[in-house]
Amino acid sequence: MRNLLAKEPNFRWCLSSSCGNGQLYKVSPWNPRISCEECSFKMCFQHQVPWHEGMTCDEYESQKKHGDPEFQRTQEWITGNTKLCPNPDCRNPIQKNHGCFHMTCMLLFPGKLGFDYRSRLTGRMITGSCGHDFCWECLASREEYQRRGQEGHNEGCFFRTSTIRPTGLRGSSLEEALQGAER
Repeated sequence: MRNLLAKEPNFRWCLSSSCGNGQLYKVSPWNPRISCEECSFKMCFQHQVPWHEGMTCDEYESQKKHGDPEFQRTQEWITGNTKLCPNPDCRNPIQKNHGCFHMTCMLLFPGKLGFDYRSRLTGRMITGSCGHDFCWECLASREEYQRRGQEGHNEGCFFRTSTIRPTGLRGSSLEEALQGAER
């Protein structure tokens, strides 16, 4: 009888180590958080694990699959707030702060590698450590714009047609920097 019950898709054994009871649900519950009727142990009907406190089932799935309960949101944040290092051997995501528009791909927290995907929550930013220098606006290498001057910047770059150098403006965006320069 126990084996037959266990094969039912809507049957769940209590997951508490001190309880051997199980429950048969007529239909899958609309709320995946279930409690054992005998001992009140909280479980997830969908994942058949103790209840994943503080996480929805989608967040639990994301945590299992990607190690981040908000993986999709994190990816959207990275896409909207970073650029990839233009060094083809690096390509780590980099976030610009309020400094100038000359960038160096570097490790801000020595001893840690890669990008801290939770930086939007912690305020920390960990980038790659290849040391590549480039223009934030057009991603042209510093070597190129030092060697060729303004012509070393890519087409459409503000610094290609301006007398201002990438180190001459500060701000998190070009618009912010130009507004600050007008004051």
